[in-house]
Formats: sequence, C-alpha cells, structure tokens
Amino acid sequence: MAFRADGGMSSVTEQQTISAADARTKLARIQDQIDAVTEEIGVFADAVRVVGASKAQPLATIRAFAEAGIKACGENYLQEAISKLDELKQYEMEWHFIGHIQSNKAKQVAERFAWVQTLDSTRLAKRLNDARLVSHPDEPLNCCI
Repeated sequence: MAFRADGGMSSVTEQQTISAADARTKLARIQDQIDAVTEEIGVFADAVRVVGASKAQPLATIRAFAEAGIKACGENYLQEAISKLDELKQYEMEWHFIGHIQSNKAKQVAERFAWVQTLDSTRLAKRLNDARLVSHPDEPLNCCI
C-alpha cells in the first residue's frame, strides 16, 4: 500500500502516510485500471480482488486505505502483522499472509489469517490445517500454491 503521488508503487524507504481522501483517489485509479483491463479481456471486474500489501507500512497508512474501502490486506512479517491485526480490528479486513511461513509460526498464521498466499510444502499444509481446525473449525483457511 505504498503508493507514490503519480500512482506508482514506492519502496519502503519512500513511504509516506496518506489521508483517506488520497487513498480513495488512488484506489479509484486502480479500480479504473481494473475496469479497463477486465472489459478488454471480457472478464467481470468484480472477479478481481485488490489486496494491499502492508509490509513495513505505518498503521496510519493502512488505516487510511481501510477507511477508503480496501477490504483485503497482505502481510509477510508475522510479528508486525499481529500488531496490525489487533490495531485494525474495527475495519474487518480480510488478512492474507504473503511469503514463506516458518513451520514454528504456522499455528499463529492459521489462527489469524484468512488466506495463505504461498503454501510451499505438504508438511506446512498439514500444520496449517491442524491448527485451523482447532481455532476456526467451521472456517477453512484459503491457500494458494
């Protein structure tokens, strides 16, 4: 979710906190691009989901995007993510874990995230599944391979 003023992505070193109004403008620009591409290829735009990557972003920036309407957020630092999930509960965002998961962190990921974007072993899949069945028995953990 680090966007430059021109709409491009910025590196972590360039990050700034932005207002909800600026976040709305940036999300509208992204949605316009999604609409154009999906129309061109004949796919419904609502089949595309925007997931904001919050890696190393301040809470204020994530909050601005949540207030602007972003519904899904991705994180790849578990400890950083836990504090963000706790601080941003009121927005009811869908959280995605992005990146490699150390097996000793599988339980926390399974308990706290709706999606795992990078499932890379059957051993990890089993650990995630076992932990999810305990913490959320009626809610599957969505995984990308």
